[in-house]
Amino acid sequence: MASEVKTNKVSPSTGTTLNVGDAGDTLALATDAVTGFQVGSDAAGDVLYHDGTDYTRLAKPGTPAGEVLTFATSATAPSWVAAASGGSTLLLNADVSVAVASYTISSTYINSTYDEYFMYFDVLPADDNTILFVKAVVGGSVVTATDLAYESQRIGGSYASGGVNNNSTNIFAYITTAGMGNGTGQGCAGYFHLQNVNSTTRPAGIHGMSYWSYYDGEMANGTVFSGMFQSAQYAQVMNGLNFILDGGDIATANFKLYGMNK
Repeated sequence: MASEVKTNKVSPSTGTTLNVGDAGDTLALATDAVTGFQVGSDAAGDVLYHDGTDYTRLAKPGTPAGEVLTFATSATAPSWVAAASGGSTLLLNADVSVAVASYTISSTYINSTYDEYFMYFDVLPADDNTILFVKAVVGGSVVTATDLAYESQRIGGSYASGGVNNNSTNIFAYITTAGMGNGTGQGCAGYFHLQNVNSTTRPAGIHGMSYWSYYDGEMANGTVFSGMFQSAQYAQVMNGLNFILDGGDIATANFKLYGMNK
């Protein structure tokens, strides 16, 4: 038979432990009826878990810095650890809608924060039969000295032998190896990986791929390209890139730059 006891306080007869029921009994409480529950030195952000015997407290990190809650291999309790490295951070997503002679990505985006970058680009020239280059920026200025070297290879079709290379140049990368078109659906797009930007012992370098339409509109092309500072220029620290055509303006473009986390 159910019975009801109403009281404002229940205290142990001796000591500080109050026993309710026996082993196997169930204590049912009204929803949201428990207040002041503590497991010792509780603070905002702490995590409650069971250690196999009792509920216990995992304190939040003293100075939170992006830690994640995890279980180490074979662990029986959770812990806070630093977030895993890797991945990338989008730094720039820029559209060019008004024709420009060239487009420079400055030290606002390429700097000492990251040593490696990844980029997607999509460029339509204003003029027909033009070639896209990338030049390096050091100290805020486009490199004009012949401190660079590049090699690019056109791939596929009857133009498979269409490669270019130069070991003493001011061009960082040769993105298209022949003239591309400026019509609807033409231009070029691609991606590249930029490495050793801040190294003073290894030369900065670039490598990637592009696809583009030949200016006569009859053939699609692909190019594998790479470039670097000459070995003797290993201490040059890059802080920008400059996209430029061998003639005419960039009509429209999109540039997406990611910093690579380590």
